[in-house]
Amino acid sequence: MVKKQVYTHGVYKVGQNYQLGTIFAHSSNGLPGVELIGFGNWARLIKEKIIYLVKVQKIKIPLKRYVLCFEEGPGLKNTEYEQIKWLEFPLLLVLLSLSDNLSLSSLEECLSCGYLDIKNKIIHQQLSWEQLVSFQQKVGRPLKYITVGEFLRGPDIYSIEANDLLNFKVPAYRI
Repeated sequence: MVKKQVYTHGVYKVGQNYQLGTIFAHSSNGLPGVELIGFGNWARLIKEKIIYLVKVQKIKIPLKRYVLCFEEGPGLKNTEYEQIKWLEFPLLLVLLSLSDNLSLSSLEECLSCGYLDIKNKIIHQQLSWEQLVSFQQKVGRPLKYITVGEFLRGPDIYSIEANDLLNFKVPAYRI
């Protein structure tokens, strides 16, 4: 029986460009664990980085089955880590939302990108205003940009500081 479902938008890199992708997930009372689908050979590494950060931060995750999926987007046929690492931060947000560790009721209208550093940092890619507007047009509705150490506000786009959502503080670095 599915207990909770979540989806959000993440950004990944193809060459020098960024593409919009969809992450969807659910939790159930099945065999406890975290499963990543759509990340090819990198699923295990990404999963273990997320679990490591959760353990370091002493976040209580209920014993459930968590399935986090990425709908493959353009340019990801031969997935390389440099392309999909930018989805680690959105995946962390999804897991925290599924486990009721995120102070935001819904991620559906949100967009984020960034990867996790094993030294307990989130490396965040600063997106341009033009990129945000383009992604919003693709989605067809206003988006909330979950960012780290950056604040944007404009017509139908505004940002949310990640540390305001998390039940723990992590240092962040922007690229």
